[in-house]
Amino acid sequence: MRWVCGSLTRQIIAGHACGAARAPSGIAVIEIDLERATDTLTTRVLYGDKPFVPPALDALTYWRFRVPTDVDTARTSVTFLFRPPAIYSLEPFSTQLKLLRPADDRPALPQQVFDPGYPVASVATRAVILAVRVDAAGTVAGIDAILGIEPLTKQARDAVKN
Repeated sequence: MRWVCGSLTRQIIAGHACGAARAPSGIAVIEIDLERATDTLTTRVLYGDKPFVPPALDALTYWRFRVPTDVDTARTSVTFLFRPPAIYSLEPFSTQLKLLRPADDRPALPQQVFDPGYPVASVATRAVILAVRVDAAGTVAGIDAILGIEPLTKQARDAVKN
């Protein structure tokens, strides 16, 4: 299968799995297969900390993607980073992911997730959704903010670039 990514057209924010201000941070990585003819979304969990996979999968049931008109199917991966809400700057953290072994037939997958914390100047607590394009060499080729407000989106884009 040729890798063609669909574009995100509608999304909701995944609720924090633990729902509490002192809840732990966690990650879920989901692979998505998109069928243009039936508008079907099939998911496969590639990585996930308990209890973060269920809210990620639940959120994806409400997301809508557009498959390019020149193909019937498309695939991509979505990485969710859950962390407790905070109105103050949080300590950055980084974690290596133990994903499935690399394969030819797989979307770009993160090897490491870095949470830069909240920007010091920010008084907002919101989710950020970025669309990240990765080239064949594994280099970030482009980043678009789908959802979020400045300076949160800037901080997230800078974290992805580095």
